[in-house]
Amino acid sequence: MYALDVREAPEQWSRATVKWDGCVDYYRAEGIDAETGAANEETEMYWHICDLREEIGRLQLLLVAATATWGEGWGR
Repeated sequence: MYALDVREAPEQWSRATVKWDGCVDYYRAEGIDAETGAANEETEMYWHICDLREEIGRLQLLLVAATATWGEGWGR
């Protein structure tokens, strides 16, 4: 099992625990309080994924569909 922590910016982070069986426990938080380091419960996310490649494929299809619907600037 491996744990990967990424601090994307002072107010957001993500953490993934990658297991031997291919499953991933993915955590993400935004809106972290600069003074306490506490995450905002409303913006915390947990996702259990057992086929990461398949899930990435689904997300890429979603991105293609959203971009086709709302254009290249969508989501920015």
